[in-house]
Amino acid sequence: MLTRSIVKTNSAYSYKIAETEDEKSRIYDLRETIWREEFPYLLKRAAAGHPAKDAYDDRSWLYYCRNADDIIGSCRGSPMLDGQWEISSSLPPDVRLQYDPQTTVQIEKVYVRAGYRNGCLHEFLFYYFSNWLLEHTAYTNYFAVCNAELVRLYRRLGAKPASRKGLLLTGRASHKYYVVEGEISDVSTIIKQTHSL
Repeated sequence: MLTRSIVKTNSAYSYKIAETEDEKSRIYDLRETIWREEFPYLLKRAAAGHPAKDAYDDRSWLYYCRNADDIIGSCRGSPMLDGQWEISSSLPPDVRLQYDPQTTVQIEKVYVRAGYRNGCLHEFLFYYFSNWLLEHTAYTNYFAVCNAELVRLYRRLGAKPASRKGLLLTGRASHKYYVVEGEISDVSTIIKQTHSL
């Protein structure tokens, strides 16, 4: 997986694809911290070498935001692996995601530290990651499975609900989740226009 150097948006924050094992380990640590505080049901007794790592991490792109030397936000783009999306095992038995694995990536594992969640950090994280995906991969579309609050964020970025029907997922929180889908280029274009980048 190719990468570019860090992209700086100001003197404090920088955005980058994870290249080294140390970067990836620190992303897992961020996930674990947030999971323990907010989503303890996501922690697994048997994980892929880390309580917050799974089998998709070694086959996905991990992108992160850094404030000085502190990783404060991250997300992941996961291709289909062995005929399954990351979310597939949690879906109800009658639900099938019909996306082209050659052009579509699942956006997931989106986490930002609590103290940084009100400054459009999610949007900038998506902006730089979408640009990276367009420049370095053949993927043009994405989908995400998220709660109602994140649906509103994705819709601001050009995504559309795949269905109005909410889903209850195995091993996840008891609230309903929703599938949204969109074009990666729309994310980049809309955020660039919104923030005059």
